[in-house]
Amino acid sequence: MKVNYQEYQKSLSLTLDVSFISDTTKETAHAITRSGKANQGSLFLLALFICKDLEIKCPEIVTYSGHVPHKRRENRLCAQLFGWYKPATMHLHVYKFTAVQKKERAAKSVLNVFIHEMTHHIDNVKFGMPQSPHTKGFYRRMRQLENALK
Repeated sequence: MKVNYQEYQKSLSLTLDVSFISDTTKETAHAITRSGKANQGSLFLLALFICKDLEIKCPEIVTYSGHVPHKRRENRLCAQLFGWYKPATMHLHVYKFTAVQKKERAAKSVLNVFIHEMTHHIDNVKFGMPQSPHTKGFYRRMRQLENALK
């Protein structure tokens, strides 16, 4: 998908004010990490709290336990899908298992994917950037959210 120039430039300049992230939101993120399990319910609850704190609409959370789309080259894993965000429907998708060994990912890994996709949702809903390009600004906002949840 080709990203429009204005959205790319806008993404570079934006920051995320995370001073409104509540202690309840932080504790929910900590609970996911401590429990070692990141399921659809716990991720939805975290999304609900983040969205309440940022005063934006909450996405639908979908977790997958089945087949993970991936590519092999010379019988070696070269790419796999961890998650994605669909701006038109505001659905946030996260894969919970590894592609080859089909083992459950660590809660922290699932949480990292969730934070990445949640940053796309925030870009879409809060900043009006449905394409949400992977710019330095995007990764800065993602780190801001990740650090706010620590």
